[in-house]
Amino acid sequence: MNEKRNTIEEMIRNAKPESFPWRGKNHPTVTLFFPELTWKCPRQAYPDFGKLSVSYVPCQKILEMKSFKLYLNSFRDRYIGQERVPDEIFEALWELLNPHVIKLDLKVSPRGNMKNHIKIERRRKCESIHP
Repeated sequence: MNEKRNTIEEMIRNAKPESFPWRGKNHPTVTLFFPELTWKCPRQAYPDFGKLSVSYVPCQKILEMKSFKLYLNSFRDRYIGQERVPDEIFEALWELLNPHVIKLDLKVSPRGNMKNHIKIERRRKCESIHP
């Protein structure tokens, strides 16, 4: 049992989001919800919790969801600031997917009577959408 747990934890620790080719004729808006994103505050080592939403319009690639889930779980043992978490996730997806539009929304659960809500959005022209 411990060997299996170690293997799963190693998979999570080393996870990177992956993609596969988009072969559809339409260009849907894909929206993913991850209601239990966690990481640790680098200053106080307390856990932080957030609800993540990612929406994107693919050009030529679609996100492989299992790899993305493992990648998001890799944050649980990392010491990283609240504002850096969505920025890192956003940049990884922007580079990997090369989407027409991507929007990321992270709602951080209150801690110390403070609540944080971070949004990032970017778009580019995609030749496959505009023939």
